Amino acid sequence: MEIEVMRSPASVIDPVEFSSPAGNAWGAWKGRGYPSPGTYHVEFEIPEEITSWEPSGTTEGKIEGEWHGMARHVSISGVVENVDDDAVVSLRVGTDVVLVEMASCARTVHAGEAITFKTPALDLYPYQL
Repeated sequence: MEIEVMRSPASVIDPVEFSSPAGNAWGAWKGRGYPSPGTYHVEFEIPEEITSWEPSGTTEGKIEGEWHGMARHVSISGVVENVDDDAVVSLRVGTDVVLVEMASCARTVHAGEAITFKTPALDLYPYQL
């Protein structure tokens, strides 16, 4: 997904704030060094299994950073394209696909269904086109 880094993080442990066609959020930069403000292509990885999800009110893919008290979460919405036997769900978010490991709740998700879930972390892996 193409993202726009809004500002450089102050340290390697600070999240990268970004905007994208799917929305605004933050994530852990997994590339070399610190990103400068600008446009990057990244693959999103959700480092933890998703254990619950809800039906989404829209088929439009969204990524939104949210605060819950003192904790940051990222809410991701999209349409399920495929559910593999190993509980990996291919989720269409805008023009991109995000692979989501969904543990035991993957059996309750079906292709074509619009879903939303929250994750405490989002990893950003930059790549060159």
